[in-house]
Amino acid sequence: MVNEELILFAINSLIGASLQPVTSINELQNANHFIEIISAVEARQFPEADISIPALTDSTEDKFEFILQYLSKQSTCSIIEWNLNELVHGNDVLLFKTALLVIFIARDEIFRSFHLSAFNNTQYKRLTTLFKLHMIKTVANDAYQLNVDACFIDACLQDDKESQKTTAAKRKCVDPLISDSNGSRNNNNHSLILDESRTCSTNQSQIGTVSIQSCNAIQEDVFKIQNILVNINNKYGDLEKQRKHNELNEKVVQQIDYDIIKDERNQLREDIRRYEVENKKIREVKDAHTSNVILNEELVRADRLDDLLDGDSN
Repeated sequence: MVNEELILFAINSLIGASLQPVTSINELQNANHFIEIISAVEARQFPEADISIPALTDSTEDKFEFILQYLSKQSTCSIIEWNLNELVHGNDVLLFKTALLVIFIARDEIFRSFHLSAFNNTQYKRLTTLFKLHMIKTVANDAYQLNVDACFIDACLQDDKESQKTTAAKRKCVDPLISDSNGSRNNNNHSLILDESRTCSTNQSQIGTVSIQSCNAIQEDVFKIQNILVNINNKYGDLEKQRKHNELNEKVVQQIDYDIIKDERNQLREDIRRYEVENKKIREVKDAHTSNVILNEELVRADRLDDLLDGDSN
């Protein structure tokens, strides 16, 4: 069901000498290989990070709980809800998806960890193509996440296609070797078998060549699509930056308008206060002047009255 050979190749390329290479996906259910790879990634890429990684002697549940929590930021879909009990008991699908995510975070280390044989080179290209088809660049922190569900389905489809090719090749090789009805073989049949065997070997070599060429062509198409997506992301990022810039400018303009209105309001209040103070002073001066006039008039009247009184007495 799953492309087990590809996963085992990647896992065995990433583990150290302290662990035995895995020969089956079910050997990953103790989580030790995952912990070993995550520890190596943390040590190489984030040496100053303070992260508590479970020991290989810890319980399998604790290790898988940490692994899912650690990988949750690398997946486009939620994996926290995966059933730990099924992982511990060797659920192939969940183990395969977990392995995909673990390999995804350590994908840059795979190329450095194996000798570039024809087999390893083909497996590496298949793995790279698979990831590039299903990893998505996040806008928030400019990092990549893996659509692990789609990646798993694609890996299964690849395995089905490889199985069909292998079965077809085997049939081509086996059919000429089938005995005739009476079990006899003459020299002509023997020559035919040898010729067919040589043809089968040639066909297998041609199939391998065509498969590599097809993988290279697919990889080139993937690179082109990836470049297109990068350009789209860049354009989207530029548009998003322009939109934020315009929003910021609008806010700045609004803030400037508010500040101007606020300053004018404060100036108007200050003018009103100054006017009230000046007006009060004018009223006080006016009232004082009026009082002085009235007082002078009263004094004049008093002087006149005194003069009249003095005249009468004489």
